[in-house]
Amino acid sequence: MSATRVLTDFQQECERELCSALAARDQSLTERILAGERETYIRASVSGTDIVVYIYEDEAQFQRGGKVAGRFENQGFSDADALKKAFINGVIHAYDS
Repeated sequence: MSATRVLTDFQQECERELCSALAARDQSLTERILAGERETYIRASVSGTDIVVYIYEDEAQFQRGGKVAGRFENQGFSDADALKKAFINGVIHAYDS
């Protein structure tokens, strides 16, 4: 029997806000999966790019060309909203460059 995967509020909000920011640039998340053994996380690609995002229970990161391009951990930010904003801005900046 497989365990039900549950996303945190942070994951749901982060994914929703990232999708909205990407949609404004005619992009989207593709190849989205839920993965992880100890912790459920979202893994998805930004359409038409080599950017892959990972949204964990309370932090996020993205890779570009198979290498970590941005890591956003909760101890580096005043709150979850600041972390989400920095992550999304990082992904958008990587997309725009």
